[in-house]
Amino acid sequence: MSEQGDENNDPDDQSVLSRPGNNNDPPQVNPEIEFQRASPQERAAAVAQAQLILRLAGVTVAAGVGGLGNMPAGTAASVIGTAANLNVGGATGGAGGSNIGQQAQRSGNNIQPQSSAGTSSAAQAQASLFPKSSDASDDDIAKASFFLSKDKREDEGTKVGLLQKSEATKGLSVKFDILRHQSSYSGGGESSRSATQSIQKQLTTILQLTVMGMKQCQKYDMLGICNVSALQPTASGDDPTAWWNHSIIWCLWVNWEAIDERTAKLWQYTINKRGGTADLQSSRWLLDFLEASSTPELRALIDKKYTKLPVNQQGGVVYLWMLLTSMFVMSREVREACREAIKVWGQKGATVYPGENFFVAQEEIIGIATRLNTVNELDDTLTVEVFRGCTKTSHTGLRDQMKTLFVSAELGSFHLLGVGMDYATNLEKCEAIFAKATDVYDTQCKLKKWNVPKKGGGQGGIAAACFNCGKDGCYVDKCDQPKDEERIKRERKKFMDEKRKKGSNPKSGGGKPSGGDKKSGNYQRSQFGSAVGANGIVMVAGVPHLSCKICGELTTTHGTKSHPEWAKNPEAFTLPATHPLAAAQIACLAKGTVNAATRTSGQSAGTAAAPASADAAGGSPGISRSQVERNLTAFERNSTDPNAAAMASMFRDLFLNR
Repeated sequence: MSEQGDENNDPDDQSVLSRPGNNNDPPQVNPEIEFQRASPQERAAAVAQAQLILRLAGVTVAAGVGGLGNMPAGTAASVIGTAANLNVGGATGGAGGSNIGQQAQRSGNNIQPQSSAGTSSAAQAQASLFPKSSDASDDDIAKASFFLSKDKREDEGTKVGLLQKSEATKGLSVKFDILRHQSSYSGGGESSRSATQSIQKQLTTILQLTVMGMKQCQKYDMLGICNVSALQPTASGDDPTAWWNHSIIWCLWVNWEAIDERTAKLWQYTINKRGGTADLQSSRWLLDFLEASSTPELRALIDKKYTKLPVNQQGGVVYLWMLLTSMFVMSREVREACREAIKVWGQKGATVYPGENFFVAQEEIIGIATRLNTVNELDDTLTVEVFRGCTKTSHTGLRDQMKTLFVSAELGSFHLLGVGMDYATNLEKCEAIFAKATDVYDTQCKLKKWNVPKKGGGQGGIAAACFNCGKDGCYVDKCDQPKDEERIKRERKKFMDEKRKKGSNPKSGGGKPSGGDKKSGNYQRSQFGSAVGANGIVMVAGVPHLSCKICGELTTTHGTKSHPEWAKNPEAFTLPATHPLAAAQIACLAKGTVNAATRTSGQSAGTAAAPASADAAGGSPGISRSQVERNLTAFERNSTDPNAAAMASMFRDLFLNR
């Protein structure tokens, strides 16, 4: 062995070992000197071993304990054993590392976490969130969601009990109401619901109120008695508890149409005869809550029936049934109206809603679908109509997505909505497609890429920022920033070009085309000063014209539908005599107001069919070419406008086809 090796292993070398005071104490290693005297290979081994030990400390901290003694079985031994046995460069190369490994083995249980106190406290705080050693029952979880559960109620004779009852029976701020024509009060009283509203508008109002009422019942643990079981077909006998099939349950707040009057009365009778003390109390509280949440007109209408019931059939459940069926009953006529509303949605979709708001549409259409589903009227045909309506939107991205789902639904496949949707109910399928539509609508509105509704309502338009400062919600006339006229002019032109492009593109789903005249959306009227007549014929200077959207102008030769045939051979193309444009031109020829060459010539909008003479003859309303030319020449020579020449040239092209 080399001298260096002997020297490193000499037990009497005081530069390596330190023997303080008591000679019986174990030798203390000076790590700094040892590390300096070690070879490069030994140093590398020591570094690797130190890293393993630090990793051990990190694992200890993550476990939320203070030392290695609390580590999972085998973890500390595995890490330290690896460090102690690490051998870099051969059997003798890891001498220094072996010492460190042995040191770690001697003091393993005393290694402290290399972490701040804050991290340890946070870990302990997180662990303290779950003190239970076993799972809570579903019943306990349900009770925890109540503001006041049945078993926590105090006697109503105490102050606490009276306070609990007062809070549980406090009426809603918005009242349950009847239709205005049902009110017997002079002037309609407080009634606000109008029968002239669409069926979906009426239903939306009712459903919003039922949601609020059901939440009140949930908070104060009164909802249990509102879940009505199905009545046995052969219900009879003295024991009312044997009358019910508890495998079929309807929540009265949601599916009141599925519960007939006899079922509601007998359910209330069973509660009164066999119900527990807390449920009898819930029935009384529910009755007080409903009366406090109804208008006088609705209470008067219900009392005509309710007060005639035997006392053993009176209570909150039967009152709730009467309230909901008084507000909305699914009669044969109402069913047909609901079905028709779904069909109208399939034809027009969100385009009839301000801003194409899919959230409003969802509330109304799903509300109708829920009512139809309750009475088993939401069939496959209506479900497909719901899908079809979602494709009726001006937003091309959403329209393409919805079309894919609609085509799939027509083929009877709904797997694109999610796993298992092929086996879902029709109502669940309708809810699923609206969930996707509203997600896209919400995202696009947030990104300013939707037709955002205008302030104060109305149909949506292209979202535009202030032409001056560029901020949303700001307007040029109210902008407090210095006016930049060039920017305003540029941004306004850009906005109007985009709006005009949207309006004139039939594929964009836009409305009427926007012309230069702000007072009219009629492109032909604003540009040529002539109104559109029957079959789209426009009379310009006594000459019948037809608009061609592909050419982008009025022509005397063809229309949009006949453009492809005309484009193949414009010179030889002739409209059939039965075509509206040809018929109009023939009629004018019979009156002598149009030159026969007009029908086959390539004259464009504004071209005058001139008679034989230079000026209009025989009282013809045609334009005098010579007069137009003289006027244009005078304008070009005498005008001080620097653009006069260009304007004159434009007018010549427009009126004289030059």
